[in-house]
Amino acid sequence: MVKGNSRHQKVSKAQVSIHHKAQSDHYANQRNPNTDTHKEAEDNRANQLNPNNDKYWRVRGLDRPSAECIKLESGKEKGDYNGN
Repeated sequence: MVKGNSRHQKVSKAQVSIHHKAQSDHYANQRNPNTDTHKEAEDNRANQLNPNNDKYWRVRGLDRPSAECIKLESGKEKGDYNGN
Protein backbone atom coordinates (compact mmCIF):
# COMPACT_ATOMS: atom_id res chain seq x y z
CA MET A 1 0.00 0.00 0.00
CA VAL A 2 1.30 3.43 -0.96
CA LYS A 3 1.16 6.00 1.83
CA GLY A 4 -0.76 9.18 1.10
CA ASN A 5 -2.87 7.64 -1.66
CA SER A 6 -6.47 7.55 -0.41
CA ARG A 7 -7.63 5.18 -3.13
CA HIS A 8 -5.66 2.34 -1.59
CA GLN A 9 -6.73 2.72 2.03
CA LYS A 10 -7.91 -0.44 3.67
CA VAL A 11 -11.57 -0.57 4.61
CA SER A 12 -12.63 -2.72 7.49
CA LYS A 13 -15.34 -5.35 7.13
CA ALA A 14 -17.43 -3.42 9.66
CA GLN A 15 -17.34 -0.28 7.49
CA VAL A 16 -18.42 -2.27 4.44
CA SER A 17 -21.19 -3.94 6.41
CA ILE A 18 -22.52 -0.59 7.67
CA HIS A 19 -22.44 0.84 4.14
CA HIS A 20 -24.33 -2.14 2.68
CA LYS A 21 -26.90 -2.02 5.49
CA ALA A 22 -27.52 1.70 4.89
CA GLN A 23 -27.94 1.07 1.15
CA SER A 24 -30.25 -1.83 1.81
CA ASP A 25 -32.36 0.15 4.29
CA HIS A 26 -32.68 3.07 1.88
CA TYR A 27 -33.76 0.77 -0.95
CA ALA A 28 -36.30 -1.00 1.26
CA ASN A 29 -37.76 2.24 2.62
CA GLN A 30 -38.36 3.61 -0.87
CA ARG A 31 -40.53 0.61 -1.66
CA ASN A 32 -42.26 0.15 1.69
CA PRO A 33 -45.82 1.50 1.39
CA ASN A 34 -45.92 2.16 5.16
CA THR A 35 -43.26 4.89 5.10
CA ASP A 36 -43.85 8.63 4.77
CA THR A 37 -41.37 8.82 1.89
CA HIS A 38 -43.31 6.26 -0.13
CA LYS A 39 -46.65 7.98 0.61
CA GLU A 40 -45.28 11.39 -0.45
CA ALA A 41 -43.96 9.97 -3.72
CA GLU A 42 -47.27 8.26 -4.47
CA ASP A 43 -49.25 11.43 -3.66
CA ASN A 44 -46.96 13.52 -5.87
CA ARG A 45 -47.40 11.13 -8.78
CA ALA A 46 -51.17 11.08 -8.37
CA ASN A 47 -51.32 14.88 -8.25
CA GLN A 48 -49.27 15.18 -11.44
CA LEU A 49 -51.67 12.84 -13.26
CA ASN A 50 -54.84 14.54 -12.01
CA PRO A 51 -56.08 17.44 -14.20
CA ASN A 52 -58.07 18.75 -11.22
CA ASN A 53 -54.81 19.43 -9.37
CA ASP A 54 -52.56 22.48 -9.92
CA LYS A 55 -49.43 20.26 -10.10
CA TYR A 56 -50.85 18.61 -13.23
CA TRP A 57 -50.71 21.94 -15.05
CA ARG A 58 -47.45 23.19 -13.50
CA VAL A 59 -45.37 20.15 -14.51
CA ARG A 60 -46.58 20.62 -18.08
CA GLY A 61 -45.72 24.33 -18.07
CA LEU A 62 -49.34 25.26 -18.76
CA ASP A 63 -51.81 27.59 -17.14
CA ARG A 64 -54.82 25.97 -15.55
CA PRO A 65 -57.90 26.59 -17.71
CA SER A 66 -60.35 29.11 -16.31
CA ALA A 67 -63.74 28.06 -15.00
CA GLU A 68 -65.28 29.74 -18.05
CA CYS A 69 -63.28 27.54 -20.44
CA ILE A 70 -64.24 24.41 -18.54
CA LYS A 71 -67.91 25.44 -18.59
CA LEU A 72 -67.78 25.99 -22.36
CA GLU A 73 -66.07 22.65 -22.96
CA SER A 74 -68.56 20.73 -20.85
CA GLY A 75 -71.45 22.33 -22.77
CA LYS A 76 -70.36 20.82 -26.08
CA GLU A 77 -72.18 17.81 -27.38
CA LYS A 78 -70.50 14.72 -28.82
CA GLY A 79 -71.45 15.73 -32.36
CA ASP A 80 -69.43 18.94 -32.03
CA TYR A 81 -66.19 16.97 -31.80
CA ASN A 82 -66.91 14.89 -34.88
CA GLY A 83 -67.68 17.87 -37.07
CA ASN A 84 -71.42 17.12 -37.10
